[in-house]
Amino acid sequence: MIMKRADAGMLAVLALAIILIPALLDDYWVLTFGTVGAIALAVIGLNVAMGWAGLLSFGQPVFMAVGGYTSALLTTRYSVNPWLALLCGLALSAVVAAVVGFPVLKLESHYFAVATFAMSLIVLSVINGAQGFTGGAIGITGIPPLTILSVSFADHLPYYALVWVLVALALLATYAIRASRTGRAFRVLAARPDVASSLGIRVRRYRVIAFVISAILASLAGSLVVEFSTYASPDNFNGDVGILVFAMLFIGGIRTASGPIIGAAVVTVVPVEATAIGKYSALTFELILLLILVVWPRGLGISVAEGVEDVVGRFVGSLGKPRAGGVPGAAGVAGGAGVSGGAGVAGGAGVAGGAGVAGGAGKPGAAEGQAHG
Repeated sequence: MIMKRADAGMLAVLALAIILIPALLDDYWVLTFGTVGAIALAVIGLNVAMGWAGLLSFGQPVFMAVGGYTSALLTTRYSVNPWLALLCGLALSAVVAAVVGFPVLKLESHYFAVATFAMSLIVLSVINGAQGFTGGAIGITGIPPLTILSVSFADHLPYYALVWVLVALALLATYAIRASRTGRAFRVLAARPDVASSLGIRVRRYRVIAFVISAILASLAGSLVVEFSTYASPDNFNGDVGILVFAMLFIGGIRTASGPIIGAAVVTVVPVEATAIGKYSALTFELILLLILVVWPRGLGISVAEGVEDVVGRFVGSLGKPRAGGVPGAAGVAGGAGVSGGAGVAGGAGVAGGAGVAGGAGKPGAAEGQAHG
């Protein structure tokens, strides 16, 4: 099964909530959940690499930076159309992932994780160091937003709609891949990488494919963030972002469709709301994340969905059960023709004839039978 029933149900609930948010909540929440959707794209990409292909990666900020800064540089320095700049960022990220992936993906497990984390630090150093080109720590301002005719995606509602349409398309595309031969190869790599080669699976090739897909989605997330805010800064793509994206996937639920969205929402919204606590806000946020991972180690989304499904199943099942007084009916164990009934076990004049042992006609009847015999 490509998607569990509980996961599909949770995804349907999330889709309904996404549709209702602009109608029920104010502009602040529309902007907040638009940002959640953009970050969810990077988490979906990590889910492909780590959840499906078993690649432990902290490299999402690398490709978010490639996408974001490609869009920023092409639009501000060379007056390229923002949509074309976004596509150039996706293409460049795919090339970088493929070129870097072939040698780096020789590494296994945590060694690959360390390598991708080092890549994010290198990219951050390059951005900060090349001040004349990238703007350094100051960043790049005045980036033109994405537009279609007279609609500007710098406005909250159009941006919100665009982001969630892209999230839906990303989920459809990645789950189509999961249902294909490539997806089956990914699952073998994640479960038994030592067996994959013996089954004829070209291990490094499929790992690079997963890494490239992950990079493209991260690049899309970075470009959307930059195009909406019209500002590119190295602070948006530092190593902490990689750790947060990693945490989002596990909090929401790895190898699920709803997990990236739920994880992105929790890690994005909770810290902002926790600032009301004051100086203990960071501690509160970290304790909440720890609690979620301890109580729901499989992820918040799938655990809650399966819990609700179990409760509903028990309730529906209880509706079909007979009530407590239904078993001993009129013709049951104690009924008229039952064990103690008139024609019961010993019938007419038997042991329990008439009205039973104490019915007045039981034993005399038996004696009469013996006398005539």
